Amino acid sequence: MKMWRSKKDRFVIVKYDQQHYPGEVLKVDEEKTEATVMHRSGSYWKWPTSPDSLWYAVEDIFQEILNPPRMVNNRGCYVGPEMQQFAEYYR
Repeated sequence: MKMWRSKKDRFVIVKYDQQHYPGEVLKVDEEKTEATVMHRSGSYWKWPTSPDSLWYAVEDIFQEILNPPRMVNNRGCYVGPEMQQFAEYYR
């Protein structure tokens, strides 16, 4: 398993409670990364009304998102190629 060394302000996919979530890195230290994550909304992703941020172990950073999430409507819905690979898990 590859471990991703995150950097502040980068987008990543984190694993939490056996699910994957896209998020933005807020802080990084040697053993963990603080990230705020999006929630699934139908076939899109949204930022929650209240920020949902946690410290994740380095091994829970699944991958870096190379193309930042793109807003697709005025309701705050986002998509991204790296995020869509997990769409089937949320149906």
